[in-house]
Amino acid sequence: MCGIAGILSKTPDHAIAERMIRALAHRGPDGEGIMDLPMAVFAHRRLSIIDLSDAGRQPMESYDGRFVITFNGEIYNYKELRAELAGYPFRSQTDTEVILAAWETWGEACLDRFLGMFAFAIADRKEQTVTIVRDRLGIKPLYYAEQNGSLLFASEIKALFAGGVKAKPNERMLAHYLLYGYYDHTPETFYEGVRSLRGGHLMRWKEGKSEIKRWWYLPDHVAPITHLKEEEVIATFRGLLDDSLRMHLRSDVPVGINLSSGIDSLSLFFELQRIAELSKLHIFSMGFADPAFDETTDIAGLAEQAGVPFHRVEITPADEERYRDAVSTALDQPYGGLSTIGYYKLMTEPRKHGVKVLLEGQGVDEMLGGYRYFTGPLYRDYVREGRWDRIGAEVRRGAQDRAPWHLWQSAMGFVETWHKAGRTAFQDGTAFLHHECLRPEWVARAQQVETPVFEAPFASAFQNALYRDTTATKLPRVLRFNDLVSMAFGLELRVPFLDHRIVEYAFSLPDVWKMADGRTKVLLRESMKGVVPEALRTRQKRPQSSPQTLWYKTALQENVAKVLRSDALRALPMVDAVAAQKSFDAFVHDPKQNNSFFYWQLINLLQVYRVCGL
Repeated sequence: MCGIAGILSKTPDHAIAERMIRALAHRGPDGEGIMDLPMAVFAHRRLSIIDLSDAGRQPMESYDGRFVITFNGEIYNYKELRAELAGYPFRSQTDTEVILAAWETWGEACLDRFLGMFAFAIADRKEQTVTIVRDRLGIKPLYYAEQNGSLLFASEIKALFAGGVKAKPNERMLAHYLLYGYYDHTPETFYEGVRSLRGGHLMRWKEGKSEIKRWWYLPDHVAPITHLKEEEVIATFRGLLDDSLRMHLRSDVPVGINLSSGIDSLSLFFELQRIAELSKLHIFSMGFADPAFDETTDIAGLAEQAGVPFHRVEITPADEERYRDAVSTALDQPYGGLSTIGYYKLMTEPRKHGVKVLLEGQGVDEMLGGYRYFTGPLYRDYVREGRWDRIGAEVRRGAQDRAPWHLWQSAMGFVETWHKAGRTAFQDGTAFLHHECLRPEWVARAQQVETPVFEAPFASAFQNALYRDTTATKLPRVLRFNDLVSMAFGLELRVPFLDHRIVEYAFSLPDVWKMADGRTKVLLRESMKGVVPEALRTRQKRPQSSPQTLWYKTALQENVAKVLRSDALRALPMVDAVAAQKSFDAFVHDPKQNNSFFYWQLINLLQVYRVCGL
C-alpha cells in the first residue's frame, strides 16, 4: 500500500514528479523513490507491508530492465503466482515483483489472475508504452489529467494540483451533486479536466496518445445459479470468504480490524476466530457520545471474551468542527458527513498500537441488498414477473401480528414502495432532495445538464439496483472516503468481502439469497448460523447509524447556522443563502424532517471552492 504518481510525456519533468510525490508523503512514510524514463517519470511513496527490506523499494525494474512499475495496493495471491512463475529470477519477496514477472510472462492477461486491490503504472522500455491499471472494483484510487501535452497520474487529486494542474469547478458534477445527490458515479470529478480511472479499466499511453478500455466487466462473470441446494450455496460462500480472509491476513506487519455491531464486520471477526490465531489482532471501534447511536458495548464484550485488545474512539459533537477541514483536505472532494469525520478520528488510533493494516467489512450492503430502499426495485420485479406468491408473502409480512384489516394497509404500502422505485430524483432512495436552498437561475441552468443514467445490464430491476450501488454510487464513494482517510495516517485498509470471486458469486444468486421475507443480506446471515451469536446475526441494520440529523438540530445547530450565514457561502454562485437559512430553521423545528444531507451538501461544497481558490 503506497502512493504513486507520474508524468507521461515526450519530455517528462523530474521536478514536477518530485512535487507530486511529496504531496503524497502521508501515504508512504517508509520511503520515497523517483525514476526517470525516456517517456515518463515514475514516483512512489512506500508503506512497507510485505518484504520490509530495501528490496521492496519502488519504482521497481524487472530483472532485465525492460519493465518498470510504480504500484499501490496488494496482490494477495502473490505466493501462488510466484510458484507458477518459478523460472523468473526473483530478487525480492514482494508482490510488486510478482506483478512484473506476471506482466512479462502473460502480458495484460495476467490481470485476470490477480486477487487483490491495485493501481499501478507499468512502463515498457522496448515498446515505449505505459499502461495504467486499476483493480476490478476500484478499491485503490487513481486520478489523471492532461497538461501541456503531458498526462499526469496520481493516487490523489492533491498530487495533480501539486504538479501544476489548475483547480476549476466542474459544473456538470456540481449539478449532479446538488440536484440529485450523486458523486463518484462517473470518471469525472468535481474539478474540470481531472478524471478517475474507473475500476476494472486500464489506460494505454504511447507517443502522446492514450486509450482506455475495460479489462473486467462484472456482468460477464455473472451466470445465474438456480439449481444449487441451500447447503451447497452456503458452503460455497463460506469457502470463498475463508479463502479471502486467509489471503487478506498475509502481512509482515501487525493487523487489526475495524468493528461495528453490524453483521458484516462481525462475520469477519468470528470467521477470523475460526481460521486464525487472534492473539495479536487489535479491534478498533467508533462510538458516539449519544448512547442511542453507540454500538461499542457489545463489541467490548466480544473483545473481552476473545482476549483481544479493544480500542474505542468516542465521537462527540465538538469533533465535527475540529476535524471537518482536515477531512476535506484529506479527501479533496465532497464526502459523507459526520460518519466520515468520525472515521477520520478513528484512524488516529491504530498506529499508536503498532498496527499498519486494518480489515473492514465493506461491500456486503451493496451486493446483498443491505439497504431498505432496495425493496422498491425488488417489488417491481415481483410485479413484472407475476410472482404473486412473493407479493402475497410481503403483504402478509407487513401485516404480521396486526388486525386483519391491516392487510389492506400493507398492500397499499407495497404499491407505494413499488411506485417510488420508478422515480429517480433522490440521492439514496430515502428522501427527495430539496432545491429551495439553491438560486433558481442556477437550478434552471443545471437542469440542462443531462440527468445521471446508470447502466442496467440485467433484466432484473433489483439486480440493476445492486449493480448501480456496487459500481457507480454507494460503494465507489465509500471506498474513496475510506482509502484517503486511512492513508492520511499511513494505514492499509483491506476489504475481504470485495474479493471479486465473492462479488461475482453473490451477483449470480437469486434475489431470495439477498432480500426476502423482510430480511436483508440473507446469504450472509444464513452462512453465519452457528458462527455469529443469534441476537447479533439476526439484528437488522439501524435506520440511522449516525446522530448527524439529531446533532444538527441540537448540539451542532449553531455551527451549521454559522456556516449558512457565512460570507463564503453567500459567495457561492448556486446558493440562495437566505433560503438556506429559512430551510434549516424549518428543519430544526420540524420533528418530521429527518434528513440533514441537504445542509451537509452546502457545508461540504465550500471545500471544493476553497481548493479552487474561489
